[in-house]
Amino acid sequence: MVRVKVCGLKRVEDALLAVELGAEMLGLNFWKGSARKIELSEAREIASVIKGKAKIVGVFVNQSLEDVLEIAQAIPLDMVQLHGEETPGYCNQLSIPVIKALRLGEESDLRNLDLYPKVLWLIDSKTERYGGSGISPDWALARKANEKAGKIILAGGLNPENVAQAIQIVQPWAVDVASGIEISPGVKDKNKMRKFFEELKNVAG
Repeated sequence: MVRVKVCGLKRVEDALLAVELGAEMLGLNFWKGSARKIELSEAREIASVIKGKAKIVGVFVNQSLEDVLEIAQAIPLDMVQLHGEETPGYCNQLSIPVIKALRLGEESDLRNLDLYPKVLWLIDSKTERYGGSGISPDWALARKANEKAGKIILAGGLNPENVAQAIQIVQPWAVDVASGIEISPGVKDKNKMRKFFEELKNVAG
């Protein structure tokens, strides 16, 4: 089955259900501009309960390296996801694995894949917002990104109704879901989450 990252979590109960259903990565958003921003105390609680069951990924947008390193140590995080305009040099200064978001809008954006040799790419839609938009990227372009990078996480507007088709077209290593299984920002809909994982199992056959 395709790997799953459930992002924008704020509640322990949602994190536990995600892991129970098979999520391998859980995303906690530390960007102050996000409706899903989590407090350090909430993040620590989730991390302590989940420890060893899934990788805890901290999501950041154009934040100082000092802030990222401090939070990564405090939680602690297994991976960081950088969703802004962070440079290759910035990424290279992080000692834990980095997921770098590529906001894919046109074919010329694919050139960025060559600039960051050490990251795992997350392909998202190119909108005014930094993730969580509920808008899907062009899946044909995302497939090209996958072929070029060799391994991607597909994000952007995925939900129980479209994830099977997205996987068939793009063939990603993993998928990332946030708004597509929510009641409100940071509060997951348990039925939608279960349905999302059921669809993945159907694709896997």
